[in-house]
Amino acid sequence: MMKKLLLFSFLTIAFGATAQTTAIPDPAFEQRLISLNIDSDGVVNGQVLTSDVANITELTIQGTPSMTDLTGIEDFTSLETLTVTSTSITELNVSSNTQLRALICPNNMLSTLNVSSNTLLETLLAGNAADLFPKNEIVEIDLSNSPNIKTIDASLIPELTKINLKNGNNNEDMAINVSMWTGMGAVDPDIVSNTVCIEIDNEEAAQNGQFPYSEWEITDWEAAHIFSENCALGTTSFTSNNLISIYPNPTSDLLFFSTTNSPVEKAIVFDISGRKVKEFAVVSNSQISLAGLSKGVYMMHMFLGNTIQSAKVVVE
Repeated sequence: MMKKLLLFSFLTIAFGATAQTTAIPDPAFEQRLISLNIDSDGVVNGQVLTSDVANITELTIQGTPSMTDLTGIEDFTSLETLTVTSTSITELNVSSNTQLRALICPNNMLSTLNVSSNTLLETLLAGNAADLFPKNEIVEIDLSNSPNIKTIDASLIPELTKINLKNGNNNEDMAINVSMWTGMGAVDPDIVSNTVCIEIDNEEAAQNGQFPYSEWEITDWEAAHIFSENCALGTTSFTSNNLISIYPNPTSDLLFFSTTNSPVEKAIVFDISGRKVKEFAVVSNSQISLAGLSKGVYMMHMFLGNTIQSAKVVVE
């Protein structure tokens, strides 16, 4: 009898020693896993069996403002769809979730988003809803290692400066939303609340409206975007500060600049599809001529040293 008890104890200890666990330091995160019947021990104890999470393909976490840490998500190695909304997390690293195809993470408190190894990622929804809090404050979204990406929502993120899509596989199936329009009232073509640099494989093709960029669907209501092969984040700033006044706007020909400090060195005019239609390498006499352009709304980027001022211009 004693030998059987010793054998049973040995096996129990051996099993306990070999069972792998994943640390879940945030109790709100673990409680959510318990409510989803994922954490099999049903106790908030800072850990979960790795075998409980390794085969989960879809995870949804909503309306948990007390949650601040998603540590442990890295062991959800089979995860294909992750939804995280209305939490207080400031960082999200899903680079270990290499099977991830859809990441839905609006209205958190994100300032950092790491998708550096998510080669299968097709959908990223990280924008904010106008009437919901908290808000994501992401400065840069790096999708250079996500060649399968097709849909990006980064709307209502005024801090956003850059989206890196220089992934060697720019294709026609791309929809990007960097709109700053809240949905209240009509879209105002004279408002540019933010400018986002989209880093791509072929800047010349994009600016000339050539394939595949001619097929891209880009929404930038009350915002703006510019295409570049090197956005040089950290050396060039895109700003909506009122460094320049332009007038008259609307105009049918001459457009004048009034600046508070350094003069405008260069101006580039894009149509609403993002195609470059005019470039002025040197702005002399603080004026340019838009004669010859069709009537409509254009986006103009004006270069002052290492700063780019953006404005929408109406040609009548």
